[in-house]
Amino acid sequence: SCKLLMLSPFARKFFSLDDSVFVNSSQTLDQAIFRPGTGKSPEVTRCITKWFDLDDPNGNGDYELLADLLNTYPGEICPNPIAIEAQTTSGQPASQTGNIFQVYNPTSGFACVNANQVRRKCADYKVRFTCPEEWTRWFDQDDPSRLGDIEMLPLILIRYPLQICPKPIAIEVATVGGTTVLPTENNFLVYD
Repeated sequence: SCKLLMLSPFARKFFSLDDSVFVNSSQTLDQAIFRPGTGKSPEVTRCITKWFDLDDPNGNGDYELLADLLNTYPGEICPNPIAIEAQTTSGQPASQTGNIFQVYNPTSGFACVNANQVRRKCADYKVRFTCPEEWTRWFDQDDPSRLGDIEMLPLILIRYPLQICPKPIAIEVATVGGTTVLPTENNFLVYD
């Protein structure tokens, strides 16, 4: 019987933890190259979210606070990011705007308050977060039978609702005893 471990969807870039599937930052999972036993290490990249622009500078300022973003975009941002980047909606880095920021950290998010500005109001900002690579717990929804051990994502989503993202970006497979898939010498119909 096999068990699956899936990587969270917060990333645009991703990696594999075992040396059998090589994925780099320019590949989609469908383009990953299966190279068993090569001993090469995969490229490790940080998980960076897409850009988010929830507020605009009208009124009191531009507030791109993590709590608000998590509520508005559930499942698209990790709950504990390790870094934040802010830039104007036109692409200028926040550090080059001359604005003064009340909040600018990965724990709280970003806030530019119009009342704190010397000559003008805040620019319109967007933010993105760097998330730690996070794996789910292991899932085992099927046992070996005449047809094999079928651990397909649609079936796992039904059996374990809300415990796994609908579009994981990587997968790791091992036997329930902890043996990696390569030494088992089994043939896989699907491994993605």
